[in-house]
Amino acid sequence: MEGGNGKGLGDKMDEEDKEKVKEALEDGESWMSSNHEADAEEIKDKHKEIEGICAPIVSKYYQGGAGSAASTDDEGDDDEAHDEL
Repeated sequence: MEGGNGKGLGDKMDEEDKEKVKEALEDGESWMSSNHEADAEEIKDKHKEIEGICAPIVSKYYQGGAGSAASTDDEGDDDEAHDEL
């Protein structure tokens, strides 16, 4: 879960960005806990909402010189980027 330089994404992020991502993930977790009966479309919509918050933050750090991680950040690797949070 660490980048090529020995630092994980969380180690590179500033506290404000970490807090935004943490709040978004906690919101998603809370929503899932409160919406056990949600259908697939509702879950996808919530996922897109959370991704809309987190993806720009994650991209900022990958584009900021994360080495090999930037070269593997294509559309098929979205799940890998999220795993490092």
